[in-house]
Amino acid sequence: MDQKHVLNLNWTFGLNRNIVGGVFSLADGQNRKVLFYASSHTGVLFDWMGGKQQLLQGHCNEISATAVTANKRWVVTADKGQSPVLIIWDTMPHMIHQNLASLIPGTPTGPPLLNALPIKTIFEIHAGTGVVACEFSADMKYMVTLGNEEKQVIMIWDWSTESEKPICQLEIEGERQKTLKINPEDPFEIMTNGDITVNFFIWEKDGTIAQHIPLLSSKDFLHTPANFSYSMFIPTKHQAMTATVDGDVIVWAGHSLNNLSMDLGKGKYACVKFMKLHQTSINYLTTIGNSYVVTGGEEGTIKIFDLQLRLIMWFDKLKAGPVTSISFCSTFTKTTDPKDSIVSDLNIPEIVITTKQARVLLLSKQDPRNIRTPNNNNTNNRSYVSRRGSADKNGGQGSIEDGPDVQILVETQYKSVHGLAAHPKLPRFVVGGYSGLLQIWDYSAKSVVVSRLFELVHVDEDPHTPLTKKKKPVVEQLNIESVAFSNDGELLVVGFANGTLRILDANTLQECDGQRSVTGEIMTPYYIICKESLENELGSRVNHVIFSACGKYFAASDSQYAVTLFKKEVRIGPKKNIEGVGRAVEKLASGEKYAVWMQIGKCKAHYKDIIALMFIPPTALEPTRVRLLSVSADRHAAEYDTDTSTITSGIKLLSLKRIEQTARPLAATWHPSLNIGPTPPKPEDGSTTGGKDATDQQQQQQSNKDGGGGEIAAISADTFILTCNSEYKIRLHNSNTQLCRKTALGPTFGGNLNSLVVVPDVGSGVGDTPQTFNYVAYSTHDKVVGLTKMPFDGNPHKFMGLLAHPCHVSKIASSFDGAFLLTAGLEDAAVHMWSINPTALETQIAIGGKDMEPFLDMLDESGAGENGTFYKEMEDYFYYAQLRSQGEDAATTRLIQDTVGISEIPSIMQAMGYYPSENEIDNILNEVKYSSLAEGELVDEISFPDLIKLYINHRPVFDHSEEDLLAALKYAVKCHPGLTPQQRDAIKTIESDTTITKDGLWSLLQQYGESMTKDDLQTSFRALLLNDAVYNGSCPDKFTGRQFVEDLLGLQPTLLPGAALSREKHF
Repeated sequence: MDQKHVLNLNWTFGLNRNIVGGVFSLADGQNRKVLFYASSHTGVLFDWMGGKQQLLQGHCNEISATAVTANKRWVVTADKGQSPVLIIWDTMPHMIHQNLASLIPGTPTGPPLLNALPIKTIFEIHAGTGVVACEFSADMKYMVTLGNEEKQVIMIWDWSTESEKPICQLEIEGERQKTLKINPEDPFEIMTNGDITVNFFIWEKDGTIAQHIPLLSSKDFLHTPANFSYSMFIPTKHQAMTATVDGDVIVWAGHSLNNLSMDLGKGKYACVKFMKLHQTSINYLTTIGNSYVVTGGEEGTIKIFDLQLRLIMWFDKLKAGPVTSISFCSTFTKTTDPKDSIVSDLNIPEIVITTKQARVLLLSKQDPRNIRTPNNNNTNNRSYVSRRGSADKNGGQGSIEDGPDVQILVETQYKSVHGLAAHPKLPRFVVGGYSGLLQIWDYSAKSVVVSRLFELVHVDEDPHTPLTKKKKPVVEQLNIESVAFSNDGELLVVGFANGTLRILDANTLQECDGQRSVTGEIMTPYYIICKESLENELGSRVNHVIFSACGKYFAASDSQYAVTLFKKEVRIGPKKNIEGVGRAVEKLASGEKYAVWMQIGKCKAHYKDIIALMFIPPTALEPTRVRLLSVSADRHAAEYDTDTSTITSGIKLLSLKRIEQTARPLAATWHPSLNIGPTPPKPEDGSTTGGKDATDQQQQQQSNKDGGGGEIAAISADTFILTCNSEYKIRLHNSNTQLCRKTALGPTFGGNLNSLVVVPDVGSGVGDTPQTFNYVAYSTHDKVVGLTKMPFDGNPHKFMGLLAHPCHVSKIASSFDGAFLLTAGLEDAAVHMWSINPTALETQIAIGGKDMEPFLDMLDESGAGENGTFYKEMEDYFYYAQLRSQGEDAATTRLIQDTVGISEIPSIMQAMGYYPSENEIDNILNEVKYSSLAEGELVDEISFPDLIKLYINHRPVFDHSEEDLLAALKYAVKCHPGLTPQQRDAIKTIESDTTITKDGLWSLLQQYGESMTKDDLQTSFRALLLNDAVYNGSCPDKFTGRQFVEDLLGLQPTLLPGAALSREKHF
């Protein structure tokens, strides 16, 4: 694959299951075994024989509609949302060349099988609202789109011309429509349906279009139809059909039952037949050429009827879920070859079926090797078909017991994805979500290695069920919340949304251990981490699970803000059996060793969500110490003592320290400052790493000094963690003291960061080569995934980002060798695999400029750099600070240098409009002071270029909005003396004209944050209002929020261009 970008989409493991009829077979007989479908915001051409994908990129939103021409050459992808686009692709561009048109794609002498090219793009389609459904006419001349407007519009396009305007359009009267079909025999006749109405449209080339709504009266059939699900035209019959969620079909014809001989006219239909074809909802309708009608039901059954709706055959027991799409491996331009027909005498081609459970199945002609015989009872990939037979002379019925072979072509997650982890040693990853389906994929072979569906079976507790009626068991999928591999890849821990956790064998996905009683008996195959209660609205989700590098511990955090620690103990058999649940754990003979995972206990050190849980990797100085840290949105980091924690004493909390003052941490990970090798020391035997190994490790640390470890001492007793916060800053904290040692500007596109993952360098860690780390992958709250290079210094060219998913990115993971980045979308239920090209990022950094160039461009809005007034003003303050430090009234000769004392940094920052708090000043001074600690030096001076970098990295990224200031002043209202707790709780928000009292404001400033004394407050307001004739140097007793901001503080509001519509003020 061509590696042009830093991140290149290599494969997508997903399927847009919400598009009814959205999967198409582009095969025609035995040629061109290709599927077309949508995954997230990407169209996919999948060669299921060769195991290859071509990814059709160009959308920013999830693809909502797809269509294919009758000859299966052109396909269309369309989306809805912000900046929607419709793209038409030519999947066989070689056909335009006469000398290539006769060649078969994919053959040694033919053109590439997957070689689609975009030939037409329509931006902001349907007035910027997007497309709900689209369809090509049978003659391939026209395309019809159904819009997503509040008042829906249907548009007809002559797509083969250069025009980007429709031939005609019409605003649809009535309810919202959801499906669209064109009459295969008349491209000027269109059909749509909503939940309770069906519409027929007739259009002309002159631009006129008319809507007709057929009448359906319940008294005509003594039955009120349920909601409509899908519609289509019946070929050669001048009829149409609409399916319902009750399994019925309504047949529409061009005449009425009141007068069968009178034609109602073109485009006008009436109901003539009402039939039940399924016991459950009919989700999809299609035809096999002009011969048969095919239906797909909610119960997972496919039925084939003749055009009079007489049942011919059906396929059931597919066990793949409700059917949502049916496609055939034929263009129906010629009769299906009997050797390709799944039922030879009916000329039915191979069938591609898609279900709501995101599975795509291929029904093909039965392989004789799979026929069941007394000696061959193979039923693994079998469906069952029943066929309507003709009566023999004895009045019996003929039947076929075995149906066609079933092959799974695509199988992905079908509900939101929450858990994703890469295997530490093999090209595999595990993914799970709220479907309860856990899959381990081999991403090199693009196949599922093993999967398991986690279900909970319980009895129906409906109180209205009669006592005499037997209660049916209810099957409920367990929602998978988090997953993690052990360091050797042999174990897999899975956390669920119901508060339970399971330890699985990574090869079989069967339980290895479970909750034990006091006597050691295994009671359940899972552990209970937390329980949900009616009083607790936090839920019981197991949000994070992680193994230690030594494999002796693993930890889990839950939505109730607690951390649970597990420890492995080696015991001697016999091993207790898990009775009655799942597969039993094998008993071991007496004397054999086996591992038991003991639940040490839990500790609740936080009061908000835990955003990261990590074991700090061992270092050369502490090769056996296992350190567990948690970072929370409550702005604190906690460390737990794993060595002294026991079942009887529980988890011991070593430290709980605040790491942020006002911003909230959003993601955290360990910092690769000490260059961890691929094989960590094993603490079980108590041995330590020394001699040549220790020397090699120190050499590895030194070699990484210019990369990820360039920010930290090459040989140090300290380890560090990376955090990103809600103010778009990336911070480096000492994991021992939790002091901030570095603050750098992070990426500001795509919203705040929500995940950080350290990526190994490609090629490192192979054989005797030490594993190095120079890159960090990240994701944001809003669709973006990117890569950045360490060390972090605020250079914006070190960051790159792209729109990886059209929704929230739930998880990211790096492959064990650093070659791929895996990303999971939440709502789109897709996993994308991106190949990493660090060379492209290095090129981007080089193009961005050397030394100070990238920073000078960011110094002020003008981007003038050294020639701007902002730069010159800052330079003046820099040299003035030198004069002031030497004494402003000194008469001796001044000594002008290239540096200034670090004590002058806060004054220069304030002079340039950035007013850091006392805590921020401490962080700034410590960052400079300890910047050369690796060389054993403390820094007490700073140069002007370094001062510019420091200013850019620490100043706020965005101005404070009026909403931000009012949110802060809300607490001044709450602090007004005399308010009851109930009155304080009732204050949720305040407006700009809300009255605030002096007593409330002073009470707030004296109690919280960097508290001020009464004298401090009087002095501050005197300085602010000394020259104000209205206030005369004193704070008024009452004022509004707007008065406080504009009059007392003197802040002048500005209206940013992006806030013009909302009229949001910034200060």
